[in-house]
Amino acid sequence: TGSERTSREKLKIDAVIDYKNLYNLMNRICTTPGHNIHSILIIKDSKLVFEEYFEGEKFKLGKYTGEYGFTRDDLHTLCSATKSFASALTGIAIDKGYIASADLKVFDFFPENSDLVSLTPGKGNLTIRHLLTMTSGLQWDDESTSYYDPANDMYKLFTSSDPMRFILSKNLVNTPGTFFEYANCNTNLIGEIVHKAAGKRLDLFCDSLLFSKLGITVY
Repeated sequence: TGSERTSREKLKIDAVIDYKNLYNLMNRICTTPGHNIHSILIIKDSKLVFEEYFEGEKFKLGKYTGEYGFTRDDLHTLCSATKSFASALTGIAIDKGYIASADLKVFDFFPENSDLVSLTPGKGNLTIRHLLTMTSGLQWDDESTSYYDPANDMYKLFTSSDPMRFILSKNLVNTPGTFFEYANCNTNLIGEIVHKAAGKRLDLFCDSLLFSKLGITVY
């Protein structure tokens, strides 16, 4: 078939690989409506042996761009994969001496919001480690409604005149360090802590100390 021929043509002739498995994979993807696979690249023995791109709506900063279909030159909204970079950059900031320890108190970096600790003393025990491990205990809901709903916490964050205070003022529903709950607000706080400690926005800090080392120039 055309799909099989296309897949086989994309294989390097000097790579030992069973194209039938790839054909079955492609067949399954192409017959699965609504899949969210943008691309597949397989590297074997340091060689690119398979490369395929798929249809799909393109988004930037969480909004549909009006474009459709992916190529090798497209950038992708990484969403939660960014959390891995944020945690790595926190480690780099500690290694470089910008942050003394992951056990530093979060509010030490936000003295302008110390009044919030007076209102909820338990918040004073919140540490960077709690943010990294998703155990901050802060109440956060950006999943029960659409991101475009004014009631959504992510919507409120992006439209707040003081985003960090908005996060820090959220109710403390669990003692920090005692309960895991995946919440995007934790990563936003990490980004601002690195910003305050290193004197660089997280993206610029990442560019100089991580992306440039990996040869990543477009992001």
